[in-house]
Amino acid sequence: MSLSFIYNFQNDLVKSKSILILLVFFVSMVYGQINPEASLRSIVDKHEGNIAGVDALANLANLQSTFDSGMKYAQQGLALAEKINYKNGKADCLFIIANQNIGLGNFATGIQYALDALDIYKEVSDNVGIATVHLSLQGTYRDVEDYRKALRYALAG
Repeated sequence: MSLSFIYNFQNDLVKSKSILILLVFFVSMVYGQINPEASLRSIVDKHEGNIAGVDALANLANLQSTFDSGMKYAQQGLALAEKINYKNGKADCLFIIANQNIGLGNFATGIQYALDALDIYKEVSDNVGIATVHLSLQGTYRDVEDYRKALRYALAG
């Protein structure tokens, strides 16, 4: 190996590390300034009464760390979805309410909301929604030790 090869290799390595460090710094700056909750709240404020408002409320509900906040946004989204007859939004909000209840151990209530969401997803032929609800029900039935239903929903998912 020649000395110039080693020198060029070391030089390229230093350049690569510098570029990587700048890239990491830039990405962290960009993501550090993005606040998804604030963005979603501004969408709700600007688009109240339409599909974008329902979707923003559903996403806000998913971002909440407390049951009360998540339920509040999901119920607002559900009411708005029903008002404007937005079936996918209604199903999304029902599914969020189902997951909130299941997370608290309210399995019967959660299962009922999930089944309501599943019916709507089937009606609008939303395959992702259908599969998601099936797999959520599989996990819920497994948790309550109803393994026959858990298997049925696992296979359907």
